[in-house]
Amino acid sequence: MADEKVADDDCVFPSPAFPAEELGKYSVERDPHLEREIAHYVELEAEDETVKHVEKVKNEVVVGDLYEIWDVTTNKDRWWVITNPTNLYSQRYFPSLDYTLSFHIGLMMRLRSRPAGPESDDPSPFDDVFRRQEQAKNRFDIAVEAEDYQAVGMQLRECLISLVAAVRRRVDFDSLTERPQDANFVAWSTLLMDELCAGGSNKELRQYLKGTSKDTWQLVNWLTHDRDANKTACSLNRNSWL
Repeated sequence: MADEKVADDDCVFPSPAFPAEELGKYSVERDPHLEREIAHYVELEAEDETVKHVEKVKNEVVVGDLYEIWDVTTNKDRWWVITNPTNLYSQRYFPSLDYTLSFHIGLMMRLRSRPAGPESDDPSPFDDVFRRQEQAKNRFDIAVEAEDYQAVGMQLRECLISLVAAVRRRVDFDSLTERPQDANFVAWSTLLMDELCAGGSNKELRQYLKGTSKDTWQLVNWLTHDRDANKTACSLNRNSWL
C-alpha cells in the first residue's frame, strides 16, 4: 500500500540518487577554473576523498571583506568551503550555512589577530623570512657607512630568496614543470604567480605581481652593489616589500 502511494506521488526523487558528478551540467553560471581550484583544495585537505561536484552557493560581504561560499560533494562527505582565507567544514558537523560563515569569520579574525613575525611563539613556514627581515631592520638601525647599507641590501636579498622557498614548498607543480635554481628569485616568482594566479580573470594581477617581484629584486641587487649606498636608498628598498 505504501509502495502504491509513492508511485502515485508526482514529487519523487529518482532512485538511486542523482549522481553528484552530473549536477554541474545543470548549473546556470559556472567558472570551471575556480571550481577546479576548490576541488583541488578539498582533495588536498581530505586526502582520501574524491570531489564529485563543486558549486558556488553565494558571495557574502562582511565589513568590507568578500567571502566566497562553496558547496562541495565528494565520494564520502559534503563540505562547505569558505574563502578569505580558504577553509573547509564538514556539513555533517556544520549543517547551517549561516552558522558556518559566522564561525569562519570569527576564526579568521582570531588568526589574524595573533602575533606574526619573529616575536611569535608559534612556528610558521615563514620563520626564516621573519628572522632575516628582523636582521635587516637591525642592520639598518645601526648603519652608518655605505658598506653597512650594502649589507642591509644583502640581507633583504636573502629575505626574498627565503620567501619564494617557503611558498614553493607549499605549491604543487606539475611533474614536467622545469624548476629554476633556488636563488633565481625572478624565475620562481614568475612560476609561482602562474600557478597561484592562473586564469584569464587574474591576468592583470598576475602581471602586476610579476613586475613588482622583478622590480624589487633589481632594486635590492642595486643597493647591494652600490658603493654610494645611503640611508635614503636603503629605506626605499626596505619599504618596497617589507
